[in-house]
Amino acid sequence: MQQIEEYISKVNTDYAIAINGKWGRGKTYYVKNVLSNKIKKASKKMFYVSLNGISSTNELHNLIISTCTVNHLNTSGGSTTGLGERINRITEKLGFAQSVKSALKFHDFHFPESTIVVFDDLERISSNYNYKDLLGYINREFIETHNFRVILIGDFTQIKSSEFSLIKEKYIRWTVDYTLDLSQALLDLFSIFDPSNKDYYTHLLEHKEFLLSICETLEIYNLRTIKFFLEVYEMICENIDKKDYSIIIRHIIYSTLVYVVEFREGSFDYMRSLLDLPIVISQEDKRANGIVYTPLNNTKSFEEERLESNDELRKLHERFGRYTYNTIVAVYDNGTKYKYFESILELVRTGKLDEQKLIAELDAHKKQTKPILKFESNPTIDSLALFRSLKENELDQKIEELVESIRNGNLELEEFVRAINLLIYLNSEQLYSSPKKDLIEIIKEGIHKINIENSEVNFGRYSHFEMKELKNFDNSIYENINELIVQKNKFHIEQEALKILQNWEYEDDKSNAFYEIINKLPGEVIADKLITLIKDRIFIEALAREVFSTYRAVNAGEHHIEEVPKLEIISSRLKTQIDKGLDKIDRYILNQLIKQLDSSIAHLHKTV
Repeated sequence: MQQIEEYISKVNTDYAIAINGKWGRGKTYYVKNVLSNKIKKASKKMFYVSLNGISSTNELHNLIISTCTVNHLNTSGGSTTGLGERINRITEKLGFAQSVKSALKFHDFHFPESTIVVFDDLERISSNYNYKDLLGYINREFIETHNFRVILIGDFTQIKSSEFSLIKEKYIRWTVDYTLDLSQALLDLFSIFDPSNKDYYTHLLEHKEFLLSICETLEIYNLRTIKFFLEVYEMICENIDKKDYSIIIRHIIYSTLVYVVEFREGSFDYMRSLLDLPIVISQEDKRANGIVYTPLNNTKSFEEERLESNDELRKLHERFGRYTYNTIVAVYDNGTKYKYFESILELVRTGKLDEQKLIAELDAHKKQTKPILKFESNPTIDSLALFRSLKENELDQKIEELVESIRNGNLELEEFVRAINLLIYLNSEQLYSSPKKDLIEIIKEGIHKINIENSEVNFGRYSHFEMKELKNFDNSIYENINELIVQKNKFHIEQEALKILQNWEYEDDKSNAFYEIINKLPGEVIADKLITLIKDRIFIEALAREVFSTYRAVNAGEHHIEEVPKLEIISSRLKTQIDKGLDKIDRYILNQLIKQLDSSIAHLHKTV
């Protein structure tokens, strides 16, 4: 925003400048929290005017003069926010007639050398007002005659008036497109809770990068929405022990933010009851007596019929698709799950929190969630990390121990990366004497002895800084380590998918289970499991519908083409089971699954 800062430092200007940006993206926040501080540091003051609802030049002038009068009397600084009728009552009591207000001018109260005038909400003037009269008044009273520096703020995409485009260049020299620094904005929003709720503020800082990644992935830039989320999430945190739910805390953050975004979009307005929610949100099949409530020969599920008969429900279903699968859900720390918490949704909708229901829901989800990351301390590495507290002989001894651990393959991959970074650093600081080529040989010797199956830890985003330092030190070491990380993550992901496969028929979220299994496991392994379940009619029928809903409207593309050979293997293996001791109904239901598999395979082939 260099143009803005340079503009406020000028004198005797005869033009305005504008800040353009989408509504809710932080323009006003920038002006009131960033620009205002810069203005103060320049020994100037800001006079802020909101144009929201202004219907005439006379109304605008009266508002400005009333504000100037009140500010002049109490010397508290200029702002029109929230004054409304109070200002009019004050000015009436002071005996200001309309003629007196009209005679008074802004420059009777403020000097152009020391005052920056900001007109916000440019796109929100009343439909009874026009931009020709508005900009003409601002030019006449502030810019042309008295050389006040004027900044106009608005979302120009929302201004439909053709006259605005024609006349704005006459008064506005430059228009600056505002770009939100979301990372800094989050920190500023967090600071609202410091020091009033220090524990919550610290908790937010710990999860700042995660929240930032969600907002960027889902393109959530409306600061009012984020602030609303922070206030709702504070209520949740006040009623739980965050340490008890650390394993699912990101699921809570993610799901709460999703509810807040959709609530502010009006997505739940049509609902009479939470029973109206589509399955993609509630994660509950509509069943009767434990059986999916749809005839076996019906190609449409009960849910599909609901969606077809209710446009609002279908739109909500489509919107929530982006929350149940995206890079946050698929990648971040092995997947941050969207989870339906009815108590949190009710809190967002009504402002009321059922604490007992919240705890019950969190406890139930916590039991179903397995730890993803496990870090165990290594005493030698920990001691060397605090080398400043060691004696010289202790430092030498710990370095020797660490080198031996590296050479002998006694370190897991995560420890190995940390260990060699420590050696590289100590070597660069001349606290460990070894020629670079010798250190490289030690590291490469240890790399070949790492067993990637030793640990359950998934690297994910871990050790980004360490990896960057390795690349700077020696690119070949970096590439070797990076390849091990890829292999290790693949192994870990497959192990997690195998756990899901083992309990496939008991998984609550059948859709997510199918996605994890078909994406991460070989077709033969999946087929082996299905053969053990071919007499489970409810499961096989539900799987047929899951295959149908997964592939019916997608193109193969790069995401699904690798699934085709797996589906073909599964279909082929299941066909071998048709005549192996199944009764008539079992065969019928299994055939429905096979037909759906073959139909999906054909569809994917056509869309490659």
